[in-house]
Amino acid sequence: MEFLWYHGLYLLASAARRGSLPPGLQGLWAMDGVLPPWRGDYHADMNVQETFWPACASGHLDLLDCWCDFMQGCAPQAQAATQQFFGSEGTFWTCAFLPQYTVVSGWHTVQHNWSHAGWLAWLIWLRWRHSMDIDWLAQTGYPLVADIFRFYHANLRAEDDGYLHIPVSSSPEYKDNKPEAWCKDPTMDIALIRRCCDWIVEMEDALGQDALTAAAEDLHERLVPYHVTDGNVLCLWADKPLDESHRHPSHLMPIHPAMDITIDDDDEARAIIAASLEQFFALGQYHWAGHTYAQMVSFGAVIGRAEFAYDCLLRFVECWIGPNALHGNRDVRETGSTGYRGKDIKFTMEANCGIAAGISDMLLQGWRDIVRVFPTVPEHWCDVAFCDLLTEGAFRVSASRRNGRTAWVRVRATVPRLLQLRNPFGNGISFDVTGTELRCEGDLLLANLAAGQTVTLCAVGETVDLAAAVQCARTSDISRLGLR
Repeated sequence: MEFLWYHGLYLLASAARRGSLPPGLQGLWAMDGVLPPWRGDYHADMNVQETFWPACASGHLDLLDCWCDFMQGCAPQAQAATQQFFGSEGTFWTCAFLPQYTVVSGWHTVQHNWSHAGWLAWLIWLRWRHSMDIDWLAQTGYPLVADIFRFYHANLRAEDDGYLHIPVSSSPEYKDNKPEAWCKDPTMDIALIRRCCDWIVEMEDALGQDALTAAAEDLHERLVPYHVTDGNVLCLWADKPLDESHRHPSHLMPIHPAMDITIDDDDEARAIIAASLEQFFALGQYHWAGHTYAQMVSFGAVIGRAEFAYDCLLRFVECWIGPNALHGNRDVRETGSTGYRGKDIKFTMEANCGIAAGISDMLLQGWRDIVRVFPTVPEHWCDVAFCDLLTEGAFRVSASRRNGRTAWVRVRATVPRLLQLRNPFGNGISFDVTGTELRCEGDLLLANLAAGQTVTLCAVGETVDLAAAVQCARTSDISRLGLR
């Protein structure tokens, strides 16, 4: 699992540099003189997002800047295309394109899906959240997200029910390019539009301005609600639950990665999460792809399903990578666990990168401004250590877990920030604190940290020794039976 983390990050770091073009579907590993699968272009319905996921948690935000700068450079062409196609302001980002926002042919139902713009805005928002860099936000992040919001604001349609609706879109790759793939108000789009409104409000608050805040709050309030069955299952769109095993869990977008419905919310939200996941399981995994497993590692991590997240890692290793560890987009061993099998290997790099990000999510999370250490670790990972992962809120975190318990945690603020740390030791465990004073509010430990300030928490009887923690983790190999 450690190798998978480094390998995914290695692929991204080998292919992404500020000032250079971002990696396409195959990164640097397309065969010379041969048109690569899917032209090696940029696919914004999952591939771009998974490819750049590990840049955040690993703390290598310059790798994500490669994409953000590219988007900013393409923005004028995207704005012109939006004006020509929709007759509106803002930027609509199509699914498949090449440098200079050169749109390529593809399934019309996927090309013109509204979610690509919002999901790319999500990448921009993650870059902001992991750095809290006001200058970058003003120069790059906010202009990109604001123009995507302007597209949504200009093209949603008010109807007699009082809600704003998405007139025509699709749920990525469901029903392929068939006419029945077109739909109104897909859940994936609703989730990303809602979150885009949230991001605008947050970004403008950070920048001390309010040009779009009122419009964003109004749009959020009036947007059509999520489509949920009587059994609390999220639908693809109104009255349309997912009815087949499918590689894109797009209807689950409100849960992850949009994080609009979370396990920290009320009982209704938790019921929706539980029912939607069970229904997705019931449809089977026969039409999941390698990138599905990569996304579902992080999905399992944020809903606290450690063994599910770990199982997705195992299945990825067993079925979806070749001897060189590259993701082949086929079950190369033809295990029968999926319909996507065979020897016609079509390498794409996003799943390798997504797996690295998923492992980070199992070790550390920071959504909703709460730092969670070892939030979703399978029971047999008794000894774990990580160093200087980056979380939302721009905290650098290191931690060690020994014999199934958190031994110590070290948090360094990279900007002045209120730390809200969920107690990593659990109830009844005594621990020492150095670096600052902590105050307790329920299960949260709080401290106002200056830039560069570090706070260390150590369980009584443990010693903060990163080298020893790493050695212990690397030599520990606990089976599911608890045997070494």
